[in-house]
Amino acid sequence: MRKYILCGVAIFLFPLVACAIWQVSDPTHGIHTKHLMSNQLNVKRDIPEQWAKNNCCDVDIYKGTVRSNVERAATQYGWYVLWRAPDTDHVLVNTRIAGPNFPATMNKLLGHYPKLRTRYNMQLKTMEVFTVGKGHMPYTK
Repeated sequence: MRKYILCGVAIFLFPLVACAIWQVSDPTHGIHTKHLMSNQLNVKRDIPEQWAKNNCCDVDIYKGTVRSNVERAATQYGWYVLWRAPDTDHVLVNTRIAGPNFPATMNKLLGHYPKLRTRYNMQLKTMEVFTVGKGHMPYTK
């Protein structure tokens, strides 16, 4: 009976001591590329620098309506917005969106709102936002 109790205790305690000390003391051990871990002491960006260099348009998104965020970002980069959609969609979190140019960045933001569509005029730097859905067609003047 003692053998069974001793085996049970050993089986229970084995997983508790099975961790190697290097796994606990140095979490980067075994990682051969330095790009997989960020510098925990001085983190400036959440993305690696080779990806950040291609992003020319960083837009801060705040809680509020999608329209207010789009219009603020457009004025920041010298664009005009023609908003032809209901102002009912809201942003629920503060975040930052980056892209290589303003239209790509706005497409990342508006991709989360399936009924909103956009058209861009690169010469005039205008962005038109309209609604598409059942029974809705974009209207033009």
